[in-house]
Formats: sequence, structure tokens, C-alpha cells
Amino acid sequence: MEDVIVIGAGVIGCAAALNLARLGFHVQIVDSEPPGSGCSFGNAGIIAVDHVAPLASLQTVAGIPRMLIEQDGPLRLNTLAVPRMTPWMLRFVTQSAPSNYRRNTEALASLVTGAAAAWRRLIDSKVIPREMYRDIGALYVFERPERAEDHRKNLEILDRFQVEYKNLTAKQVRNDYLPALTQDISHARFMPGMSSVANPQRIVQSVFDAARAAGAIFTQARVTAIKVSPDSSVRVNAGENTLTARKILIAGAGPVAAS
Repeated sequence: MEDVIVIGAGVIGCAAALNLARLGFHVQIVDSEPPGSGCSFGNAGIIAVDHVAPLASLQTVAGIPRMLIEQDGPLRLNTLAVPRMTPWMLRFVTQSAPSNYRRNTEALASLVTGAAAAWRRLIDSKVIPREMYRDIGALYVFERPERAEDHRKNLEILDRFQVEYKNLTAKQVRNDYLPALTQDISHARFMPGMSSVANPQRIVQSVFDAARAAGAIFTQARVTAIKVSPDSSVRVNAGENTLTARKILIAGAGPVAAS
């Protein structure tokens, strides 16, 4: 019996497996694909320490009509997919309710505000190459002024969770950061704590290799069912095999039957 089965060989699953293995636990990682082949492959590699507020909010919901009618807006709706998307959209609106928004903000902030320090630990322990980590901050440029209430709420959340930022005028942006930037901007916000990695899949592979070196085992198989036994152990159907562990950590997406 393994101590822990980690489902998902993305950046979260591999990092968790590495830490557990280093603490002396017997760890087995299970994924239907090779490490770093899912969300940890198709992303921008941004370590977004400022993303303490969830996307599902009343502010986002209120802005949907404008985003849909703007020709260059960030939102497009495939009308043929509306029936299939409707349950998801209803859940999104539900999670935007003030009570859910506050709860989700606390949960999200507890994860992202410690992310930069966690990545630096991986670098200092030589798990990932230092040259692939870009600690240069991020600049958010606004084409139009923010609504006063939205501006206040956004900065209030950043201040609450001690996220460092610097507000800039359009002139300051061009003088100090981007001299060739178009004149058609309102202002900007610089986030010095933001960072990114150059190759997300290679990063995950490095963390995975370190987890394997620390003793973690990898099984490439699709998880189809999870069941808790009377003795509180967990049985995982992975491909044609049944794996057993004392604990399970789910770090992946997809429908799985649990009982």
C-alpha cells in the first residue's frame, strides 16, 4: 500500500509528489498522459501572485453584455454551444454571489500569495533551471479609465492580501517602461511580484524527474473510479489495475466516479 496516490502529473501534482516523497512518504503519481501534457503544457507560464480575486464576480457578470457587443471585446459566444454551456454559466453566476465570491477569494488568495516563494524554493534547490524563471514583474495597461467603484474594490483586495503594486499614469508608462506605446491609453498598474517560466512543460518535467529521484512512482493510466474502503484506505481504478493508498491527492480534471 502506498501512503499517497497523486492523481494528475501536472505542475501541482508533480510538486506535491516531490514534497511528499522528500518527507518520506511512499507516493504514486497516476495520469493518463505523460507528465506536463495537459493544462501544464498549454498555458502562458505566468505565476500570477496578483490574481487573488476569482473571475466569477458580480463585476464580471455585469460586464458581459458590453464584452459581447464590442467588436474587439475579450468574449465570444458560440450560439450552437449555448445549450451545453448553460449549466456551467449558471454555476458561474451562482459563484459570483457576494458570499461565494468572498469565500472563493479567501481560498484563491491562500494559494497564489505564496506561489512566488514556493517557486524560489524549487530554484534554490536546483529542481528547475534558474534561467527559465523570469522575475521581471508585469505591466497591466488600461485603454480607458476604470469605474471609480471597480478601481476602489480592485485595490482594496490587493491591499488586503498585501499584493505589491504601483499605479502609473500614461506618461509614466511611456517614460519608464514602454516609450513606443500608443497614445491611446488611460493608465497602467505595475505588479513587481509577478513572474513567469519560459517553458511550462519542461518545468513540469524537471519537477517530475526530481519527484522520481526522491522515490515517487509513476503509472500512466486513466483513473476511472475512486472508492473509500471500510478501513479508510482508498482504492483507485487506474487502467486495468487497482491501486491502494492511505490518502489520495487529486490534482487533475475530468469526470471520475467516486464513492
